[in-house]
Amino acid sequence: MSDSGEEITVDNHTNVQNPKDANEFSAVDFNTKIDIALDKQRSSIVSELQEKLQVNTEIKGEGIKIQFSFNQERLSNLDRIKNFLSKGSVEEVFELIDSEKKALSHRNKLLRIADRHGWGTAKEYSDSDLTDNNEQSEFDDNFRSKSKTVKNSLKSCLEFWRDTLKPSDFILNVIEYGYSKVFWDSKISLPPEARDELHFWSQNIDSLSPRVISPWFRLPERIIYTDASDDAGAGILLDESSETFHCMWDDFDKAQSSTFRELKAVELLLKTMGSKLENKFVKLYSDNQNVIRIVQVGSMKSPLQCLAFSIFNTYLLFNIDLSVAWVPRLQNCTADFVSKIFDFDDWGIHQRIFRYFEKLWGPFTCNLFASSNNYKVAKYYSLFWTPGTSGVDAFAHNWALENSWIVPPIHLINRTIRYLFFCSAKGVLVVPKWISASFWPSIVDMNGKYLPCIVDYVEYKYPTNFFIPGSDKSSIFATQTFQSSILVLHFDASI
Repeated sequence: MSDSGEEITVDNHTNVQNPKDANEFSAVDFNTKIDIALDKQRSSIVSELQEKLQVNTEIKGEGIKIQFSFNQERLSNLDRIKNFLSKGSVEEVFELIDSEKKALSHRNKLLRIADRHGWGTAKEYSDSDLTDNNEQSEFDDNFRSKSKTVKNSLKSCLEFWRDTLKPSDFILNVIEYGYSKVFWDSKISLPPEARDELHFWSQNIDSLSPRVISPWFRLPERIIYTDASDDAGAGILLDESSETFHCMWDDFDKAQSSTFRELKAVELLLKTMGSKLENKFVKLYSDNQNVIRIVQVGSMKSPLQCLAFSIFNTYLLFNIDLSVAWVPRLQNCTADFVSKIFDFDDWGIHQRIFRYFEKLWGPFTCNLFASSNNYKVAKYYSLFWTPGTSGVDAFAHNWALENSWIVPPIHLINRTIRYLFFCSAKGVLVVPKWISASFWPSIVDMNGKYLPCIVDYVEYKYPTNFFIPGSDKSSIFATQTFQSSILVLHFDASI
């Protein structure tokens, strides 16, 4: 029993100790394995880096070898040319020279490709079978197409760059605008506006008046306030007579931005009053800060730049020294008020009607009560200063020497007839046949016959397309068929 008991004791001791020893060996084995794995990873990383460095070294070395080999071939062929010349073998010399020219041309072609696209692309070209110019052009087109795809894909991520990565403004500008061209040395087609701009500077950069960096102080000789509403542009010239400029917008102008309309008001005012501002220092005020900036330096937007360029040419034409400044809206009340004046009477007569009477009783020398939107004769008088007008307020001018085309607003017909008699003038007067109107007794006698001063007339009964609508689209003169007869009177008050 003692033997068996000792055996049992030994067995029990062995059974108790073995797990502990196994655990100790397992921990050592685990640490060893970790160290081995880390060594392998380290070796792998070092090996990969060495391989990359080796590749780069080989590429550089390969390039040097290629150039060295190319140079050696040229030297060898030069020696051959020398030998052929000594032997008098002229044909062989010419063949070698042609061969050298081709080799050098091919090398130069590779250099051009490398300069544009990098040496990797040059190697790709060199390894290919491309030889002639057409194939090179196709190669360049394909490469540009790939480059454009890559650059556009970067540009499409602009929002991600801006909102998530938040880089500097410079980086954003490069992504958004720097990639608008695939290659900076590629040829571009200039639009007519760009050609005009370049032509302007080539013609005028030496002749334009110089500008001093620190200008001296001067008092303005003329002061102008401008403004524009949705319906019209306006301006006030502050001088002895305080002239007023006003121009109704057409449908195109109404569809543009407020900055466009206010800038156009400045342009039209300077063109209209240029003769009054000639050779003077003019101070122009606007309550639109964009207008001030664009007049000074131009705009990146083509329509606004065209207006700025027109303004620039206008004050050059009239030798106007123009200074622009911003003014608060409350200090621009007069121009603002004038810009909101709506001209209900800027309707006109259809051009075909005018041409008929021009042949019948013309030629006409003056158009009374017209505007820049409806005048028929180059010389015309308008209610306000407007582009092309010859004067403001027709009743302030003598009509005696004119053969006038007269289409007055309804409320001015009586006054117009009286002024015709006052000036002993003649012309063609267009009025509606309204026998109950206050002006009717001014053209007929007690028997209902036309006065002797009306030497001839034409009556249109309920005419169609006789009038051209003005700014007021709801006017009775804007309807296609007029609701009464129209009289065209050949008037001669000199009889």
